[in-house]
Amino acid sequence: MQQRLLDIGNWLKVNGEAIYGTRKWEKAPAVTNETTQFFTRKGNDLYLIITKWQDKPITISGVSNPSGVEMPGYTGKIKFSFSAGRLTIIPPVITPANMPCSYAWVFRIRNCLR
Repeated sequence: MQQRLLDIGNWLKVNGEAIYGTRKWEKAPAVTNETTQFFTRKGNDLYLIITKWQDKPITISGVSNPSGVEMPGYTGKIKFSFSAGRLTIIPPVITPANMPCSYAWVFRIRNCLR
C-alpha cells in the first residue's frame, strides 16, 4: 500500500496540473470498459490522459486550432497537426531514459477550447 501511495504521489508531481482545478470536458467520448483516453479541461486548455501508451497518432475532434501540445515531464517537442476541426498528436518515442512517468501519460493541448 505504501508503494502505491508513493507511485500516485510521484505521478501527481509530474501530471497534477491535469487533475487539480480541472473539470470534465463536455465533448469527451463516452467512457466504456475499453476506454484508454480520458479528458479534463482547465480554462482554454485540454488535457488528454492516456492509460495505454501507443505509438500511433492520436486524433481528437471538437477542438479549435491549438497553440501547442506538451507532455508534462517530457522535455522534447510534441509534433501535432490540425485540420478540419481534428487535432492529430504524434506521440514521441519514449525510452526508460526519457519516460516522464509510469502508468498514465498526459498531453496538455494549449488554447484549443475557445
